[in-house]
Formats: sequence, structure tokens, C-alpha cells
Amino acid sequence: MPLQIKIRRDSSSDFETANTVLADGEFGLETDTGKMKIGNGSTAYNSLQFVTEDAARVIFVAMQGTVSGYSAGGYYPGWSASDTINKYSFANSNPATDVGNLPVATYAGGGFSSSTHGILSGGRAPPGFQQNNKWSFSSDGNATILSISPFEYGGYWHSVSSPDTGFDIGGLRNLADPTTPPISPSGRNSRITKFVFASEVSSNAGVALTSGRGYGSGAASATHGYSVGGSTGTGPVVSTNIIEKFAFTATSGTATDVGDLTTPTLDGNKGNSSSE
Repeated sequence: MPLQIKIRRDSSSDFETANTVLADGEFGLETDTGKMKIGNGSTAYNSLQFVTEDAARVIFVAMQGTVSGYSAGGYYPGWSASDTINKYSFANSNPATDVGNLPVATYAGGGFSSSTHGILSGGRAPPGFQQNNKWSFSSDGNATILSISPFEYGGYWHSVSSPDTGFDIGGLRNLADPTTPPISPSGRNSRITKFVFASEVSSNAGVALTSGRGYGSGAASATHGYSVGGSTGTGPVVSTNIIEKFAFTATSGTATDVGDLTTPTLDGNKGNSSSE
């Protein structure tokens, strides 16, 4: 059965009269004007800005694919790291195909997508850590290493994407940089790093997690990234059940604790995002 997605809709006058607060990431479509707004969970409808045509195209193209999915790197039986990039179709049930390779066999990195490229963010490449790699959606082939700052070295973080930026959240790092003290390979970091797709430049986002964590999961609305579960500690690790969010536009402060999982997680939980 085909997937059907419905957007909240009403006439412009009815939206303005109700002045409803749209939920975080909820779309509101004016049926008589064709204009659209996206809620943040706190701002009333009349105070929200309309989404431009170009921005709407980026949101729907960059935040979800329509043709293919990819899997890059990871472990395979025997506990060896893989350098394979696999591609599979959303339209049929055929097996995945090997469409290219990473420069170095890598596991435990993050992943996000621009509208044109897949990006494997950091990760472990035994015996050390790895940089960002990217490959083209249109031509397939091998990935290339990006020339970036040292912010992206590390692994065991989780990643989320806004339409124009990828975010690496927490994780383990063992390379010192100008904004944080040296971190041991077993240390957890609270930093959120942003990677701008257009410039391919990484930097400290400024906003941080409430505590250093690794091995968690991430999810995204149209306006916020979410960090869920994972472990803390530099020696004995401690599982967490925290759910916290940060605004994609935030440049300072800490993420907001918005709830808890039913059971704390230490490692291996995965994140998903829904339009419902």
C-alpha cells in the first residue's frame, strides 16, 4: 500500500483566526494561498514566517530520500571493519549492490545526507579515527575524504540532519582541538558539531548536550535535533534514559531535557523520525 502523508491544512483566514500553535515540525498549509508554515511548538501561527518555495524544496529533498538508500562501512563477521558502500532501491525488493568503497575501512561513524551526496561522518578506522567521507548519489563510485577541520575526528556519536546542515552529537574523541581539552578514547563529549553541506566546513555548533555521552541515537524534526539515550563516563560507563533536543539555529547554551526513555540504554539504540 503506498505511503500517504497528510499536512495540516485550512484557509488563511481560519488559520489567522485560530492563531494555533503548530507542534514542533508540524506543517500548516493554507489551501487558498498555497503558502506553508512550520511550527516550533511555542510560536503562535500568526507570528510564524512562511516557508519560501526554495526552502520547501530543500526540506522535502534533503530530509528524506525518494529513490535509494545507502549503507557505508561498519563491522562484518570476524570483527573486521568494512569499506563497502551498498545501495538499495526504495522501489523494489532487489538485493543491495556494491557501488563503491570508502578510502579506509571504517565503523562507528555518523551519517547524514545532503540533496546530492551521502556523507559518512568520522568513525573508527583501526588503529585510529577517521575524517568525513562523501560520495555522489547521481554517479555512485568511491567516496572521497573531505578537507575539514579536526572537529570531526572521533566515533560512537550519533548524527542528525537539517536541510542544509549535518550535526554530530556527543561521542568519543581522542584529538585535542582549540575549544575543548584533550579527551581520552574512552571519554564522552557533550559537544555538538555542525557540518554545512554547501561549504563542507565543520565547526563547533556552540550549543551542547547537558552531559558528555556516546553511543546514543538521534532524530530530527524540521527545526530541532534530538539526542536519545547512550552512555556517560570516562571509566565505568553509565546508561542513560534522557531525551533532549536542540534548535538547529542555536549557537549557545545547552540542549533541553524533554523526557525519558522507558528503559536506560547503554549502546546500540537507533533513532527514527516520523511525520505523524
